[in-house]
Amino acid sequence: MGDGTEAGGSKADGQQGPARDRKTLTKRQQALLYFNTTRRKFWAGAALVAVWFLLMVLLDDRPYLELIPNFVLYAGIPILWVLFTHGAGLIKPVPMPADIMRQDAPGRFSNQEEWESPLPPEEAFAALQELFTQTGVRTEVMDASLWVELGKEWQAAEWWHRDAAPHMKRRPSLLFFVQAADGGSRVTAFSVDRALGGLYDVVKLSDEMSATAVGLARKATGAPPQAKPPKGRRK
Repeated sequence: MGDGTEAGGSKADGQQGPARDRKTLTKRQQALLYFNTTRRKFWAGAALVAVWFLLMVLLDDRPYLELIPNFVLYAGIPILWVLFTHGAGLIKPVPMPADIMRQDAPGRFSNQEEWESPLPPEEAFAALQELFTQTGVRTEVMDASLWVELGKEWQAAEWWHRDAAPHMKRRPSLLFFVQAADGGSRVTAFSVDRALGGLYDVVKLSDEMSATAVGLARKATGAPPQAKPPKGRRK
């Protein structure tokens, strides 16, 4: 894609990823991956500021159009944010190559847990898919990752803040990756979505649900139970 960056391939701000044929990507994915270098991000931001300043000058003597420059600026900022984060910060991220999604996941989620599974990668991934075919759970395969959304109807444990379920506006989300490893596979789970907000009880319930989902994923993939709670809980 120029600048030494291959789509999905991707030298992204100094990080290397496996090469991917650009033809296999959608137009939306190619557009998001175009802003995969610091230089392109800088010029996109500079162009937005330049357009805003130019409109300010051109419309300075037209009071009835004075809101247009600020509208362009305030609309452009979230658009650039989506482009720069490859759509990872949206309610549901844009499906992207797995190496890109894994690169962006720590910016969205507070928790990252990893464990070894005795199952081959294909079986471990299938076990996760089967686990989350439950009432109140939505899943989507995104390249080699599994996106999971937990709804208020999901009843997998007796959570301390379960009475807050009717007040949940957003679904707690998780993202799983499965890679080959010696003797089986390595599963990585990203949880505790930073994008969630709301009342204290609602936020704590989403954290409890996420922790339950990761615990069940460990069990489903044949990993030993975790000895202590994971670090990185939402503060």
